[in-house]
Amino acid sequence: MTQCPICNKTLFVEALKCNHCSIEYRGKIHASPLCSLKENEQYLVEMLIVHGGNLKEIAKTMKISYPTLKKRLSKLSETFSILQQNNH
Repeated sequence: MTQCPICNKTLFVEALKCNHCSIEYRGKIHASPLCSLKENEQYLVEMLIVHGGNLKEIAKTMKISYPTLKKRLSKLSETFSILQQNNH
């Protein structure tokens, strides 16, 4: 969740907690723009890394056509550029 369900403004991370030892970090925590991507967009980034950028392999793994993958990558690039601008 990156948007407030009430006012639709951006949510920020203010605490992190370890479930194992219960240590907790509080304060304004910088989150990468990658964290703001939707789950399917994060999966696409993971596939890029796992397959070393080989688009034919990514398309095969995701069971989509090469042109569909190219469209998704183009949209991902646009989205990520906007997120980066908003973080600076």
